[in-house]
Amino acid sequence: MSSHDYTKNSSDIPTRVDGEMEVEYSQTEAHANTPSAPSLPDQTQVSDGVIASQMKWLGEIASSDLPIKFGVYQLVEKIGSGGAGVVFRALSAKESSPGVISQVAVKLLRPEIVASVSARKRFEKEARLLAEIDSEYVTALIEFGAVSGISFIASEFVEGIGLNQLIKEKGALGVDQSLAIMSDLLSALAVLHDKGVIHRDVKPGNMLLSLPTSATGKTDFSKHGAAKLADFGLARHIEQSDSMAMTRQTATLGTPLYMAPEQQYESRSVDQRADVYSAGVTLYQMIAGILPFDNEDSVVLAEMHRVERPRPLSSICDDVGEALSNVVAKSLEKQPQHRYQHAAEMLADIQCLIDKTPTSLRPYPAIPESNAAEVKQYQFEWELDATPQTLWPLVGDTDRVNRALGLPSPTFSHVGKRESRTTIAEAKFNGMKVRWKEHPFQWIVNRELSVLREFEAGPFEWVTSTVELFPLAGNRTRLVHRFKVKPRGFFGRLLTPFQFAFLTKGTLTKIYQQIEALAHSDAAPWKCGCPFGNPVKLSATSRKNLNQRIEAMKGSIGNSALLSRLSQLVAEVADPVAARLRPHELALQLQCESNELMDVCFQATKEGLFSLGWEIICPACRVASQRVGMVSEIESHANCEACDMRFEVDFANAVELVFKVHPEIRSLDEHIYCIGGPFHAPHVIAQNRLQPRQDVDICTQLLPGGYEIGCSQLDQRTAVEVRESALSQRAEVSFGIQQADATPDMASGFVTIVASNQTDLELNVRLENSRENSTAFTAAMASKHPVFQKLFPNQLLRPEQLVEVGCKYFLGVGLVNADQHFESAGDVKVHQWLTNLRDQIMADVTCDVAADSDSGLVFAFDRLDDLLSSFARLVEGAKQGKFDIEKWGFLIGAGEALSSQQGSSKATFGASVRRYRQRLENAAAGYLILDASVSTEQLGELNDRLAITDSGDTEAVFKIKTANG
Repeated sequence: MSSHDYTKNSSDIPTRVDGEMEVEYSQTEAHANTPSAPSLPDQTQVSDGVIASQMKWLGEIASSDLPIKFGVYQLVEKIGSGGAGVVFRALSAKESSPGVISQVAVKLLRPEIVASVSARKRFEKEARLLAEIDSEYVTALIEFGAVSGISFIASEFVEGIGLNQLIKEKGALGVDQSLAIMSDLLSALAVLHDKGVIHRDVKPGNMLLSLPTSATGKTDFSKHGAAKLADFGLARHIEQSDSMAMTRQTATLGTPLYMAPEQQYESRSVDQRADVYSAGVTLYQMIAGILPFDNEDSVVLAEMHRVERPRPLSSICDDVGEALSNVVAKSLEKQPQHRYQHAAEMLADIQCLIDKTPTSLRPYPAIPESNAAEVKQYQFEWELDATPQTLWPLVGDTDRVNRALGLPSPTFSHVGKRESRTTIAEAKFNGMKVRWKEHPFQWIVNRELSVLREFEAGPFEWVTSTVELFPLAGNRTRLVHRFKVKPRGFFGRLLTPFQFAFLTKGTLTKIYQQIEALAHSDAAPWKCGCPFGNPVKLSATSRKNLNQRIEAMKGSIGNSALLSRLSQLVAEVADPVAARLRPHELALQLQCESNELMDVCFQATKEGLFSLGWEIICPACRVASQRVGMVSEIESHANCEACDMRFEVDFANAVELVFKVHPEIRSLDEHIYCIGGPFHAPHVIAQNRLQPRQDVDICTQLLPGGYEIGCSQLDQRTAVEVRESALSQRAEVSFGIQQADATPDMASGFVTIVASNQTDLELNVRLENSRENSTAFTAAMASKHPVFQKLFPNQLLRPEQLVEVGCKYFLGVGLVNADQHFESAGDVKVHQWLTNLRDQIMADVTCDVAADSDSGLVFAFDRLDDLLSSFARLVEGAKQGKFDIEKWGFLIGAGEALSSQQGSSKATFGASVRRYRQRLENAAAGYLILDASVSTEQLGELNDRLAITDSGDTEAVFKIKTANG
């Protein structure tokens, strides 16, 4: 790593050797001999004697009295030294020529590395890249050449000081000066990035500032001219050929204090976003006077860059606002796709800060317009011995946090139409009725959550509460809780500091201490369900009832260890969890398989340990809109007050079975203290309020699977497929306009989805797990479960209860000339053919038999891929002689169908089923009818097995190729 200051002023110039990277260069010859230098040949492979002479000569320059002649230059004084080179201030021998710079910076290779072929090639590469850049913010290349075999770079000399020396002299530079310097640095980087070049060693030591001096010769550190970026020793093209790839793949290039995480571990994978990160570190240091990460141990330092998010600048410097703090935070994101993607993007926001106009990063959360001087801010920090992933289920349960804070339970109502739906809350504080507007919570799982509340009366006009989880090395977390408060009147200004700086801070300290203890302890697998504050206390009667009912279950449940864990959980879990025990989550908490857990839960309900209920899930917000005790109480349609929406009940997917601890075991506080937090929407990964014409970056980690992004105000949802093999980790989704292309597939891991609001409405945008990923135990599942059927026959779905209405894909298979086959083969044989056919079709896929006759079947599939897989298996069996395809006719189509649950099986029916059953009668043996509802392109690889014979507007007919076809 190299560090050079091509500058000179009255201060001592420090010499810093950061270490050496092994890279490769070549050299060229330029100027005439100098009398004091030996004559050395110009060749890449030089003899040991010549190398020794070069090293001796360079050593003499480094130690001799200056000035000294070097080609057309006179080396006047040494002004810098780094791992690869030595830099001198020099005077040009062409001083009399017009337009020629009289002072230059001449860089020579260090004597001890001149023998390295790779070092000489690297030297040439630095000059070549510098020659490509034409910017007033980059030190200009004057000349590259060699004098008697000794390579040099002559570049623009800046009369002034290095930024590192300015920070050393002055400390924190202040916001205005820092932004001005950063504007110049990013202007330089933007030119580089436009040319496909990355610098890879952006740091204060490579930024040169021209500083004015007073009449007395004293340097004025408060003012500077243009800042210039120097030292391109580590720069390279983002896309380069193998011949240009001078750096070993495993080499670490740069200065560790300023290097991006990906640069610390895999330097060949870096692009321009690594420069953005280094610029962010530099800006942080200029404003705060300290580095975001610093440690003498390079391994520890690299881990800090990889894992930790630094303290927000706004929490360190009183003069730093949220907008600037957010810009720096975005530049320092760990994952490149979360940062500014180009120096020009960051430069645009820096210019907005200079001009005092809004940046592209809006405040989080958005707050009402207010006089900034009247808004009080309080920020508290705790370092917790647990990871953000472990803390999130506890911190994100805002209902339990509010209970533990001692807040009253509000009543909630909803007003307005769907596009402008508002939640109103009312509660009594110290006997005084308070009413407020509850804005939607905003959160990103494992990272942050916030909410804004606007009060109609009382001591506060509005309050925001924001919690951020900053990962630290060693599996620790810095938890930052911030409040912004706009007091109302004299009493509000008196109450605010007492309430937040004293009472709230003290209570939160106790809560987060409890959360840390729960998160850090493995004693209870259901720790995320434990209460904050006082533990649960069962009365003697309740304890007796609990023990008796657990004992009664032992006759039917042989797993005594599981029953013991269940008994402990029932006695200790928090009230909100005890009132809504979801089977999948309960299985995880009790450390057992889901099938075993369901048997236990049904027996527990029978013995009076649990009572069961049914929650009707809104298809828009996917939150329970209603809860009933019996399936018979559920009507075909339901209302969601939060969404202002009436919807048809989907029994297969949207009626969820939940359990509650029986009231004879525990008297539960079922009041809701917070309605909108992440606890109530576990399927939501991120939720953000988008103001009109606002963009927001949703930065999170996604596992392979299906996801959806949409908003409750618009009927617009976009499917997002995350796959390990995908390439992109960024996507853009716009709301309010028709998108030309669907969101592309995204690579698993850390991703960024840029959500854009193109409407005049405030939108509540959500990134969710898709419905296919739901872990709910539905009414349809319960009706299929044998223990449930036996114990709760009055809770089974009735055939007339609609399960779902949706698109199905149909595969029809009919026996052609059935009467002849019945006569020749007999009824038993034909029945065996149909049974074998059914088994082959339904093997390894999910489908239903929609129509069944003694001569044919119609199968209903949810996925076309499953249908094609089954059909391909039939064709392959025919090629292998396992299936006589010439006896059968086939049909493929799609259409809307109805489904209902009938006992333990699911029935699919409707007009589409009847239509395809009738059309199957016209199929010819060995042929496929393809309905126009499915295109030939959708058949994919099956097209190779088909030969078209007839095509019309409503269908196409194909001959199915046999083994010899």
